[in-house]
Amino acid sequence: MRVGLLYDFANPSPWRRSAVELYAKELEQIQDAERLGIDAVWVTEHHFVESYICSPLVALAAIAARTTTIRLGTAILVAPLYHPVRLAEDLAVIDVISNGRVELGLGLGWSVDEYECFGVELAERVSRMHEVLDVVRLAWTEDEFSFQGTHFDLGPLTVLPKPVQQPHPPIWGGATSPEGARRVGRWGLPLMWLDREMSSSYLEAYRAAGHPLEEAEVDGYINLFLCDDPDAMWPVVREHYLYQTARNTGRRAAFPGGRIAHRPVPTPADIEQARESGAILFLTPDQAAEELRRRTRGLPVTGFLCHNRVCGMPDELSDRHIELLATELRPALATV
Repeated sequence: MRVGLLYDFANPSPWRRSAVELYAKELEQIQDAERLGIDAVWVTEHHFVESYICSPLVALAAIAARTTTIRLGTAILVAPLYHPVRLAEDLAVIDVISNGRVELGLGLGWSVDEYECFGVELAERVSRMHEVLDVVRLAWTEDEFSFQGTHFDLGPLTVLPKPVQQPHPPIWGGATSPEGARRVGRWGLPLMWLDREMSSSYLEAYRAAGHPLEEAEVDGYINLFLCDDPDAMWPVVREHYLYQTARNTGRRAAFPGGRIAHRPVPTPADIEQARESGAILFLTPDQAAEELRRRTRGLPVTGFLCHNRVCGMPDELSDRHIELLATELRPALATV
């Protein structure tokens, strides 16, 4: 089971430092993670907030230039906001720079503000994502291609360079609801979310669409953070979890079924409940290994990813978390 780190480059106001310092630290940490044996680094995307990076492909290019073996991916890139030809070109260049280490995680996103700013209709987001997926595949695999869809009328085009990976870099489908997981399954993509209910929805749709079930794959996010003494450290990190949970408070979000609502405001009690219920896993490596075995048993899980740090968390806690992931949890999961 491969172990991945999710970087959002968050710089929250309660613990803000210069962006130059933060980005330099994250890039240095990624190099250290590679030396320790972490398998993959994933970069997320959101816009107009201090808690996410807005340019994941720029970040991946910088990471590619500073590393040699670690896999590099987007988790997730908000696909409907991109022109597919430019997306295919940019990722192919990063694949060349990294000598074939890129993976593309695509999703719909949820922020109404982002869709309005970039001039994309929310009602079109599923169909646009499907066309982005189709065009990127064609651009990567065909010497020359044309495409006529609802949103894009292209070609004939030759997109260069081609990726190093053949026939093309891995493409993942991100989802945070059973409906989204079913869509990923229908499209025959591997699923980028680690949840038993969603995995079941994904596998049912994958099978029903006629895709070979033995090719189904899950390598998704889990809200996991490691330390040596979770009970002693919980009072220190609780406020960071509260900020991370609340960072989208008040933003208009698109939900399944076309519903739009504002993100609710979490309370400290909500954070405590999230830890008690297992929505937050703040654990030792031994505890985490047991929990991951339980959550992945019987599912086609090939790996997981978790944040490198919880918003604003001190460097020493983040560094120790990565060390424990690489030196204790990863070996314990080698046979899972």
